[in-house]
Amino acid sequence: CFDQCCCNSQSHSKSMMKSVSSLLSKSFAEFRAHSVLRRSIHIHPRLPSAGLTRGAAVLAVGALTTAGWIVMKEPVRNEDMQPWERRWTGGEIAFHLQDVHHSLVKFFKHLAGDNNSVTDAPRRILVPLCGKTVDMTFMQSRGHKVTGIDGVRLAAEQYITEQGMKVIQTTKQDGFEVLELQHGNGHTSFPMRFVVGDFFRIRPSVIGTFEACWDRGSLVAIDPPSRKEYVAAITAVLEKGARILLVVVEHPPMQGGKLGPPFTVTGEEVEALYGKDYQIELLQREDRMGVEPRWRQAGCDYYNEVTYLLTKRR
Repeated sequence: CFDQCCCNSQSHSKSMMKSVSSLLSKSFAEFRAHSVLRRSIHIHPRLPSAGLTRGAAVLAVGALTTAGWIVMKEPVRNEDMQPWERRWTGGEIAFHLQDVHHSLVKFFKHLAGDNNSVTDAPRRILVPLCGKTVDMTFMQSRGHKVTGIDGVRLAAEQYITEQGMKVIQTTKQDGFEVLELQHGNGHTSFPMRFVVGDFFRIRPSVIGTFEACWDRGSLVAIDPPSRKEYVAAITAVLEKGARILLVVVEHPPMQGGKLGPPFTVTGEEVEALYGKDYQIELLQREDRMGVEPRWRQAGCDYYNEVTYLLTKRR
């Protein structure tokens, strides 16, 4: 969040405008990736009279911060991670699956094209909010360059230990810790990356760009008011033509009126979130009550898992 900062001197006004002009000469796509995490921005009311529209002021928030017109507080996202850190510390991670997700196995060719062997050209695949999913190992074993990102470092530590990985390089940049991993047996051709940090702040300058994204248990874990920010963060690091294999759930409120996580994401919501930038194809809607009885115990009278293939248009 941002607080208004009052400043009336002409010298500060000139400094601010110079900084704004410098910022607006930069790539908008890069700045959008930088600012997508912002929940709210408070612009000083005198900015329009200084010849700057409020829309341009929003885009120029980085320069305005430098000029002293906007003051940034501690990121709200750090507080948002505390419940997840407690879950990992307490071992409350029922969302983690011991086996590769059945939809990834079934529809992997849709995500990776016809690339099903290590002899084909690998794809760069992003796994957002990855936890310690074995899905990453599955894709890496097929010769793909996998990058997982999670805000909880314990998830990375457990993944490394349980999958027999070793850290071959560690770098830190802009609040992210990037771990380059390789199987201890050395049999895998390509190392993978585990990035620890605030997912809403990812951008190409830190983690590069990707040709594919596997999203299971990620969008459904995001509080509904933050979904647009989440989708924008992913879109900023996917190349044109990139594919997302997206798995969401549909269920009624649970016991006590609890909505999630995992939160319901309807087909209409998928269209609203992705329709502008992606072609959307429904691959499967599956009733999971028979194979996952815990949802009935949680108070649901239906629980569907829905798989979509999203292809980025631009």
